Amino acid sequence: MDMLLGFLFILVIVAILGSVTGISIYFEKKKKKRKKREFDEMLVHVRERAQRERLAKERVEESWPVPVDEVSAFLGCKCRFIRKGKGCELLDAYDSELERGRKEGFLPVLVSVGFYKQMLESELDCGMTMAEQRQKAKSIIADVREEKILSAYLSEHMPDDAVVNGEGGDCDMAEEPEVDDLMQPASPGEAFIIAELPVERPEDIFAWIPVGGWNECPDLDVHVAFARHWHEKYGAIPASITEDTIEYVVRKPLDKIEAKRVACEQYAYSPDIVEQGTPLPCLADLLSRTRVWFFWWD
Repeated sequence: MDMLLGFLFILVIVAILGSVTGISIYFEKKKKKRKKREFDEMLVHVRERAQRERLAKERVEESWPVPVDEVSAFLGCKCRFIRKGKGCELLDAYDSELERGRKEGFLPVLVSVGFYKQMLESELDCGMTMAEQRQKAKSIIADVREEKILSAYLSEHMPDDAVVNGEGGDCDMAEEPEVDDLMQPASPGEAFIIAELPVERPEDIFAWIPVGGWNECPDLDVHVAFARHWHEKYGAIPASITEDTIEYVVRKPLDKIEAKRVACEQYAYSPDIVEQGTPLPCLADLLSRTRVWFFWWD
């Protein structure tokens, strides 16, 4: 009898242990299934997010006017696109690129897509590659003697008394709310190329982005002479170039006396900004309030 009770006791213990083990295995399997389900859900989420990011990137790339790789190959430097924002966003972005360029050895410049396409056409029309045009421009820049060029150019193009006094004009153009932004005529959202030019001197920008010699726009040597002069005196750097405009950026606005003198130089360089825009006294006032110098040739 005792042996039977002992045997039954052992059977009960084995049954209990078996039940506990079974329950443990059941919950362990359930736990593994839950973890696998959570992992699968996470994997699906990651894949969906990656797909959304890829599609978003493709949409952005498709919205650029020209392939950025082609732009970089044509200009011979690293390029990317940037969109004009509101307020001073483009100027802030330029300042950031300028600071980075000082450390990495380049000068940034904003180029309109329209002017890039114009350069492409020019390469075909003149029969010279961009690299060949660049070498020719470099030789011209190396020969520029800015004192001689500026002396002759300013003596011929300085404003007369009527222009200096601002007769017959008003200051509406000088009251633009975003005078400290770049690409001022452009609208928010418009795309521009920002090129990292491997140059140290601001005037060398004009070897990589050729300007001048059309309509009333001065020849290359004049652009170089003014660029050297304004950089030495005010730290001015050509920051943006379009089909018919150039914008410089300075470290800080000019004081009142300097502003009057520089306004006259700017008139000589680009008469259209006064004759079809802002009277000279208002331009001088503007130069004492903004870091951006805007030039336009009709």
